[in-house]
Amino acid sequence: MVSGYMWKDNLGKSFRDIIKKRSFRLLLPYFIWGMISICVFQCGQKFSSLLVDGSDWYYKVKLCQIPSFRVNLISLVHAGAWPNGEGFIFNSVLWFLPCLFIVLLIYDILCRIKCSGRAILLNSKFYIGVLVLIFILLGGIMRFYAPKFLPWGLNRVPYMMIFFLLGRMLKILRMKSYQSGLMPIIVFSAWLLFGLVAWFYPDLAIGYLSWRWYLYTIFLAVYGGVITFYTAQMIDCYFLSLFGLCSMGIMLQHKFLILPLQLAYGKLNGNNPIVILIVALLISCVVCVLSLCFTVIIRRNLPLALGEGGNGK
Repeated sequence: MVSGYMWKDNLGKSFRDIIKKRSFRLLLPYFIWGMISICVFQCGQKFSSLLVDGSDWYYKVKLCQIPSFRVNLISLVHAGAWPNGEGFIFNSVLWFLPCLFIVLLIYDILCRIKCSGRAILLNSKFYIGVLVLIFILLGGIMRFYAPKFLPWGLNRVPYMMIFFLLGRMLKILRMKSYQSGLMPIIVFSAWLLFGLVAWFYPDLAIGYLSWRWYLYTIFLAVYGGVITFYTAQMIDCYFLSLFGLCSMGIMLQHKFLILPLQLAYGKLNGNNPIVILIVALLISCVVCVLSLCFTVIIRRNLPLALGEGGNGK
């Protein structure tokens, strides 16, 4: 959603230049950190017993079961879609970058569609709204009828487009109501309603593969995204801006930082939900702070690893 809000008009540039810029900004960090992930975890197979073995299937995967270097290299090229959709089981968040790359290219292409000599998507709430509905429908079709795993996050592209387009809509509307004295009350009330809707809805597992479940989760995610966006605008604090500037670094590095903390937490074997919540919040804070520190160092010494500097500036 923020990517949509911050998107800039590229109609004056050739499509070749746009692809070059997007590749530098998104794909270069993807391949750099993908190779780092392969090397680090491939070399760490002998320490497989140290990996957290929690209740979630994701963390039950032992490092000794990591595919060969060649298979991981193929998975890197496929952007995590092969084999069996697992891809980088130890750094799965990297799927976001190639998927966003596809989303941005699709939107750049759509923006070049003109009517009466004008790019109809740039300032049209109506056309963006129609596209949101189209991608909601397409996302459901992809979920229920398409192959489960496609390369470069193509399964997730419709969902990403929904939020990207809503970000564009918010930019066009440029609502200033968050500056009003009533805005904190409105935002607080919106969060309260969000929590009540999520809490009292019947067990989602019953309709997990139904269209009702799909539309409900899309609604909840969109609603949560919009009020999060206006909460961030209302707060506008230094640390929020800092996290935003370093979001790429946090995403790329956090997996390396969180695994040792997961290991330490796994040894606690705590079952108290309050303790679990407190520990999870502490781990999140520590990982974010460490990521911020490392991001500042990398940005000063090797900005290419974050897709910054040069053509991606």
